[in-house]
Amino acid sequence: MSDIRYSYLNTLDYLPCDVVRTAWLLQTLDGKLRDLDQSPEQFRYYGDNLSTQSHLLGDLVEQEIRRLKEESQELECQLVVKKRYNTLLKNNPHLIKKLNKKLKKPSVIKTKNKMKLSINLKQLRKEVIQEHRANSLTPAITPDNNILSEEEVYCWCQQPSLGDMIACDNEKCPREWFHYACVGIVHSPKGKWFCSDKCRKEQNSKKRHIFKKKKKKH
Repeated sequence: MSDIRYSYLNTLDYLPCDVVRTAWLLQTLDGKLRDLDQSPEQFRYYGDNLSTQSHLLGDLVEQEIRRLKEESQELECQLVVKKRYNTLLKNNPHLIKKLNKKLKKPSVIKTKNKMKLSINLKQLRKEVIQEHRANSLTPAITPDNNILSEEEVYCWCQQPSLGDMIACDNEKCPREWFHYACVGIVHSPKGKWFCSDKCRKEQNSKKRHIFKKKKKKH
């Protein structure tokens, strides 16, 4: 039986240090309880300590599970954004050329002892996306001067309707629909949902205005 317990504890090396430390303490207390004489005071002391550490271990495990779930959700959101970004570049080869051109001209930062090459990838990515949005707003004109209709875009990312989306409950919201990944949700929330405090205040203000109107009529 002891061999099984020690084999189990050997598998804990990959867990967070707090969990490992508490598990080893539980194992030590359990061993002391088995080696004790039949003294009630000694049993009570080590028994209470063992119970406290057991609850602590349970809390640590639950905390670690919550952390892993949050990191998993964040990773899923990042993968969705990356997939959309790659699709954007794939469908617009000229953006890749612009990106490569900027990467070939990194800015040089001079310091007292050395020189550093600095490439602001976040700003570069923002510029590429902004250029795509600007091009999307410019309607394509055929030789017959017919304007091609653009696909409607939504959300903060200004992308078409893709996957699960949620609507802002403010009727005058300029974007109206939002991708789950862009607003950081996984399941549809209960009750009303607003994309920002501004939309929430506008909707509440509208309700108060309607209520005052009804009150005046009576």
